[in-house]
Amino acid sequence: MSRLFYLFMAILSGLLVFTPVAQAEEPEITASAAILMDAATGQIYYEKNAVKQRHPASLTKIMTAIVVIETKIGGEEVKVSSEAAKVYIGSILNLNTGDRVSVNDLVKGALWASANDSTVALAVHTAGTHDGFVDMMNAKAFLLGLSGTHYLNTNGYSKPNHYSTARDLAQLARYCLKNREFAGLVSTKQGEIKLINKQGKEKIIQLSNTNRFLNMYPGANGVKTGTTSQAGNCLLSSATRGGRQLIAVVLKSHNRYGDSQKLMDYGFKLLQN
Repeated sequence: MSRLFYLFMAILSGLLVFTPVAQAEEPEITASAAILMDAATGQIYYEKNAVKQRHPASLTKIMTAIVVIETKIGGEEVKVSSEAAKVYIGSILNLNTGDRVSVNDLVKGALWASANDSTVALAVHTAGTHDGFVDMMNAKAFLLGLSGTHYLNTNGYSKPNHYSTARDLAQLARYCLKNREFAGLVSTKQGEIKLINKQGKEKIIQLSNTNRFLNMYPGANGVKTGTTSQAGNCLLSSATRGGRQLIAVVLKSHNRYGDSQKLMDYGFKLLQN
């Protein structure tokens, strides 16, 4: 009996030795913090400083957009406030006080062109005040369990107490991508919005998505870029292949598109094995 047992174990050991499970080589990336997550299951395939609090830059606008979208006022018209018209730093739509723009078009401006004045106009229209809307953003972060996230503004200007983590951002994207309107917007490469000024003159503004990953990577379908001097170059990306969707976040990257491509390639290779 003992000889048969040892013979069986020897054969089994041989099988284990000669039938290895293929593994993808973990990528080397330049980002200070990063994560790769399965959109369906939340499984994490790669992490680097993923729970360290960092400046999220315009990835903040992902939360701004989903809070607005979920208020279900997309068809409403916004009369641009003086507060929004005063925003001039970074990317803007160059809104003027009294301009009229639909909520839907302002969300497009925020997600596609990363327009900072667009987020302020949305905030004031939705909550009455910018800071009141920021309270809504923080409440949403709490409800989603994003314990490493806190907002002070709607657009991502770097402030000491305005922060998130790679893991929280991936979880937020995973939630947002389940919303068909949001998913459709962040996968769109270009489009237009309409603005009516105080004189009643209509203006059409052509917008291109700042997320060049949509044009670079097969199956890419989101999500958002972010850039400030303190945050560096950031990207939250998503891509689908073979029915599986992955979410990648890179923060303070020296090559955000290259890093994101490496993470996606790594993840899809793992899923093939």
